[in-house]
Amino acid sequence: MIKAGALVFALAISLLVAMISGSLILLSWSSTMYLEMSLKTKRLIRNTESGLTLLLSEQQLVPADSSMVLDLFGDGTDSVLLLRHSWGAFEIISSKAFSHGDTLGKTAVCGYGLDADTTTALITADLDQPLSLCGKTILKGDVKISKVGFKRAYVEGKNFEGSQFVQGNTLSSSRYIPPLNPELTKSLLQGFSTEIFNKDSLVFTDISEIPDSLANSFQHKTICYQSTGTLLLGHQQLSGNIRIIAGREIIVEKECVLKDILLYAPRIRIKEGFKGNLQAFATDTLIMEKNVTLDYPSVVAVIRIPRSPDMISLIIGEGSSVSGAVIAYEEKYHAMKQVNIRIEKKVSVFGIVYSSGDLDLKAEVSGLVCCNKFVLRTNSGVYDHHLLDAVIDRSKLPSYFLCPDLFEDTPEKKIMKWL
Repeated sequence: MIKAGALVFALAISLLVAMISGSLILLSWSSTMYLEMSLKTKRLIRNTESGLTLLLSEQQLVPADSSMVLDLFGDGTDSVLLLRHSWGAFEIISSKAFSHGDTLGKTAVCGYGLDADTTTALITADLDQPLSLCGKTILKGDVKISKVGFKRAYVEGKNFEGSQFVQGNTLSSSRYIPPLNPELTKSLLQGFSTEIFNKDSLVFTDISEIPDSLANSFQHKTICYQSTGTLLLGHQQLSGNIRIIAGREIIVEKECVLKDILLYAPRIRIKEGFKGNLQAFATDTLIMEKNVTLDYPSVVAVIRIPRSPDMISLIIGEGSSVSGAVIAYEEKYHAMKQVNIRIEKKVSVFGIVYSSGDLDLKAEVSGLVCCNKFVLRTNSGVYDHHLLDAVIDRSKLPSYFLCPDLFEDTPEKKIMKWL
């Protein structure tokens, strides 16, 4: 006869076996699900990366400022949503892979190398006049100037102090400097039109104030603030996918915190001591006061449009710095209607300076300078095609530096910054 205790023991053993068996089944199921999720995630990552690779190539499937869903391999299981749109002087690309309700995406801002030749430091138009150097002017890298070449000059009590005019090769330039890429100029000019924002943006019109704090992801629609008057950015903290357009002027105070945003107005003034990362575009005057710091990748530009005044200027105050691009653009040079850039002493520009008109350079540029001609303004007078105590050094700009798509022969598109 079996004792009652044996029955309890048997039940305990059965329960233990059931628990172990259930645990093994659960572990097997969990492992299978984990493997399937891992494979799905890897597939989404692979498809996302494939979409980005496609957008970075010289493809024709996805035009600028458009999006499309693409079946990558034609089997109906590897689809991605690809998007391209301009963001000021740059381009944003996005690839989002999806499968059975799961999605994975990446968004980045793209840039280009300056050119395939990484040694060019200076390009000016050939206006049949020499480039006069005085003081401690240093040109390091290849230069393309008028065939007349260089000459020594005496300005503000300073002779040219160098033993050689240029530390590099001297080549003859063309009658005109290389034009900006038409696609870039089209994008820059479109930025001043409020009509394009109504398509894919949340637009707030006729505002007098901007919110105190706002961060808008590039995965969301653009938030666009428009005003017909003057906008003061005093204590705001703004970052991400935000455009601000003013009909008269935008003033950026020192206390303001800005990151990645776009500013458009006839006149823009960035007050002394401001530090941030932005793109600012003006059609009349853009002034950076003393000791302003614009971190990489920033762009400041003045652009002539039909209603611009005869003289439009971009001024960078003493002690300031810009990492990115400084641009003054007009489609056709006109002696009586000019765009010009003035860069004061103790300024540091890391990147490129491009002026369709004149450039008054009293500072240091680590990168490339491209201008129609130089104009030196001092207390004693105005000197045509002169440089005084200026430094242009291409060797300080690394080959991996990326900037807007300035010229048509730029190398391939690359990721500049993940968003």
